[in-house]
Amino acid sequence: MISCNREKFTDELPEKEAKLLIATRAQNYDSNELPEEYALNNLSIFLTDTSSNIITHKFVYVPYSSVDGELPTESKLVTLPIDVSILTVKDVYVIANCDNEAAFNAVKTLDDLQALKTKKLVYPTMINTTRGLPMYGELGKVDFRKSIEIPQCIYLNRICSKIRVRLYFADAGWIGLRPNFILENVASFGNYSPVPAKAGENDLVNYPAIYFEMISQQEYAGIAYIYESSVAPQLRLRFVLNGVEKEYVTDPGFPVPVRNYLYDIELTVYKPKQSASSAVQKDYALKFAFIN
Repeated sequence: MISCNREKFTDELPEKEAKLLIATRAQNYDSNELPEEYALNNLSIFLTDTSSNIITHKFVYVPYSSVDGELPTESKLVTLPIDVSILTVKDVYVIANCDNEAAFNAVKTLDDLQALKTKKLVYPTMINTTRGLPMYGELGKVDFRKSIEIPQCIYLNRICSKIRVRLYFADAGWIGLRPNFILENVASFGNYSPVPAKAGENDLVNYPAIYFEMISQQEYAGIAYIYESSVAPQLRLRFVLNGVEKEYVTDPGFPVPVRNYLYDIELTVYKPKQSASSAVQKDYALKFAFIN
């Protein structure tokens, strides 16, 4: 997990400017995380008085500068045009990589902020890293007078889950061609703030086929991102084996997706043992396991 590099920035800080450090992090980070999963392409910041519902200041798509940190995570230094001598203490809310600037400009209360949702996914679209994964963070009782010397750090978490799938073909000497997986019953939107989204059947979508990257002839890897939901998705594995199209649906037990969490899934295709008395050859089977 990255730590905010809280250096002093007093040399060029006017009295009517306040600074914040914005940093990204994952709940269970590992060395295989990708830099694009932490990219910050835009930032919007909202301030309220402590424990108040009224937004007193908002900065949509606020400018920022980059700060060196541990890759692949990112840190940004934000300068807010506010008078720290009168601002005193505020609760701070930050949203990154939003896709609806007009909705953010319309926010007037904390209730409005908590009601903000991402745009709905419509097949065949799905969450990707092209414009940055949506993120959210908040911190209460920020004393901006103290930020003159040491900027307060606010951590952002992804509002979606990461699904990392490993596919293994257990028997040496044969491989599956064009392996891919489909995620079904996925939430089509996400709440920016950590208020559980209440998705109904009309709010669920299926992802298009996600093709695996080949690691070796018998091992493949694939990644997908899905919004947190009260509904557990379903994974459908497809590939061509010995000229025959195969399709397997995972057994029940897929967890309800939680924001900012990494789920490692292992799929193993194998051929069950045949009994000496069996006249019918058994088809290949799928073993489904969660690592995280």
